[in-house]
Amino acid sequence: MEIIEAATLTVKGAVDREMHLNKTQLEALELIELAPIDILSFSSRPLETGVIFAGTRLRKVLEYAGIKSYDTKIRSSIYIEVTARDSFKTIFSFHEVFNSERSDSIVVVTRKYGQAIGEDEGPFQIISAADTRTGSRWVRRLDGLNVRLANQEKQT
Repeated sequence: MEIIEAATLTVKGAVDREMHLNKTQLEALELIELAPIDILSFSSRPLETGVIFAGTRLRKVLEYAGIKSYDTKIRSSIYIEVTARDSFKTIFSFHEVFNSERSDSIVVVTRKYGQAIGEDEGPFQIISAADTRTGSRWVRRLDGLNVRLANQEKQT
């Protein structure tokens, strides 16, 4: 009997295809493991140390959904709103994800210490491992990615 993965990550907004990706689909895009990192609060207090995350670079997920970045006039106004199930939000700019040395360290996390992430913290997370205070944009219980354009009044 085939096991169906119920949990999905929604990718919507300024993309060619709205998508609902499960863990298997995300890991089929790529599965990379980050070097161990310390999760620090904004006040630099350690939240967790030596954490090993694995998953798919945010850039790969957005390319797969067809981020609408082909118009060079709008690239600088694109941002990605990241939302957790508890409504916590953070953002990443287009250039941060696609035009920066740190882009390889922004990862949609599907595994922590080599194991699937439980529902209490997952099943998806996002981490920007190159941030100085990694805890500020460490989103647990990741629910969706909404690609938006600044200065547009009507958005989904």
